[in-house]
Amino acid sequence: MAEVSVVIPTHNRWPMLQRALASARGQEDVEVELIVIDDGSTDETPSALARIDDPRLRVLRNETGGGPARARNRGMAEASGEWIAWLDDDDIWAPTKLRAQLDAAARTGAGFVWCSAFLIDGDGRTAGFEPAPAPDEFVRRVREWNPMPGGCSTAMARTDAVRAAGEFDPSLVFGEDWDYWIRILEHARPAAVDDVLAAYVVHTGSTILRAHDTALESLERLAAKHRAEGEPDRFDRVAFSDWVAIGLRREGRRMDAARLLARVARSERSVKAAGLAARTLLGDWAVELPRRRWRAPTPPRPAWLDAAV
Repeated sequence: MAEVSVVIPTHNRWPMLQRALASARGQEDVEVELIVIDDGSTDETPSALARIDDPRLRVLRNETGGGPARARNRGMAEASGEWIAWLDDDDIWAPTKLRAQLDAAARTGAGFVWCSAFLIDGDGRTAGFEPAPAPDEFVRRVREWNPMPGGCSTAMARTDAVRAAGEFDPSLVFGEDWDYWIRILEHARPAAVDDVLAAYVVHTGSTILRAHDTALESLERLAAKHRAEGEPDRFDRVAFSDWVAIGLRREGRRMDAARLLARVARSERSVKAAGLAARTLLGDWAVELPRRRWRAPTPPRPAWLDAAV
């Protein structure tokens, strides 16, 4: 039995998938099972996958695309490894990623592990850095904000914990991963690896940016799902809208970003959101200048990332 089953959903992104899959196949000192779920691709993905001669690779085909949550769920159901690791088709792993996380789990008795991530753009240039939060910080913040660095691609969990937590919720337009982290923490002790072992690719294909006008409604559905009776709702609408606005500004959609922040400023009566909206209209420099005081410094770019891109 493989130590780790790697679940990779994909749809019409063979150039990106090729790079992600190479990083998964190149994992060192760990037995892996590679499960690619081709979610209805109509590009060269099916034929390109068929040409790969690797006994560790299994390709599952959905003739009709159902979205990444459903694709991940199918891959998780087919997984036979002791652990399951998720890798999005546009992201990249360091060769030591899985081994380092398995070692951290062995030291701590954890069943759910994440790592730090570099952010890169579509051309492989550095776009930011997301450090791995300590386990206690992650647990404290996960009902306010999604603290996972780099989306799904930094996380892995014991298969028994995954089975207990259930499936990703395909009814959530966004945040199905955030929802899943809340639920899996009920079944597994967490651990963090500080090393930068993944690269998260920032690009215009992001679901949340395509559907930014419904982002706040999506957040409300997620909050309602996890609202405990008698407890206050701690989900941070301002921080969430700021995160969406950062992506919009990165695409040059400054007015869309300002409108979103102004909307949440009104609904939450937030001076902070109003200030962010005003600074967004002035330009990136006005938004980024105050952030420099608290943002974690970006470490040197790892050599494995230069080799991968």
